[in-house]
Amino acid sequence: MIMNDIDIIFEIIKSAYQSLWKIKNHGNTIELITPMVTTNDMFVSVFITRRGDDFVVTDGGWIRAGIYECELDVEGAVFNRVFDYYLNSFDIHETTTKYQVFYYKKINDIDFLPNVVFDVSNFISSVVSAANIQFKADKIENSFKKRARSFLDGIYDKDTFEYDHPINEQLGVKFSAISHLDGRQQLINFVSGSTSTYFTNSLCRSMTNFEMIKPFKENLNVNRMITLVDDSQKKVVTTSQVTTYLQHLYGLRDDENKVVLWGQMNNFKEIMVG
Repeated sequence: MIMNDIDIIFEIIKSAYQSLWKIKNHGNTIELITPMVTTNDMFVSVFITRRGDDFVVTDGGWIRAGIYECELDVEGAVFNRVFDYYLNSFDIHETTTKYQVFYYKKINDIDFLPNVVFDVSNFISSVVSAANIQFKADKIENSFKKRARSFLDGIYDKDTFEYDHPINEQLGVKFSAISHLDGRQQLINFVSGSTSTYFTNSLCRSMTNFEMIKPFKENLNVNRMITLVDDSQKKVVTTSQVTTYLQHLYGLRDDENKVVLWGQMNNFKEIMVG
């Protein structure tokens, strides 16, 4: 696409919306970084290419490539209904190449290009935001809870742990497990998920709950806060999204804040008191 075309397109978009837009030139394609954001605080980009007499506006393959740090729950009935709704509402089409899936819309009248940019941008923002909603309980996370409880009940006396119980009725903050050893309280959260989105949601809930308790640790007699991470989900824990959050979690470790991988559970008793 020649520079004159790019300048014209950019000025049309800017004049239509009177907002802050940024532009990047990628050879025959231009990227418009829009002011629209997703619920996970990422700005939406759309890509415009001229094909003969048509202007094609796409997501650049970014949704399915994970650029927006979400995964589409294609097997989830609820999410698919939401996804189909947005496809139809914005009249978006899908095409697949050897390596990527693109969502697009095209127009041959440049005067209507802002409308198409608006539709594709809103589609991206809506779909990515919906993908970050947990519509149902995650089977993998629930299965991990059962395995973790069974393991703990097998190495400690009965009634050592309270599960999914608030540490204090007034605070109302629940933990996966609470133990009472040596006259002190130990708080444990189980972290797992079938997708990187579910996994990070689980991880963020855990970190938030621990942060909420920190100011009251002494009064509540808490001496350990332990995050039990399901590292058996190899494909999930190695994704860039989960890795970023795990690195942050590891950075918070100290004598009272522990991170235990499921594969290290044979040493759990030592970790609880060490």
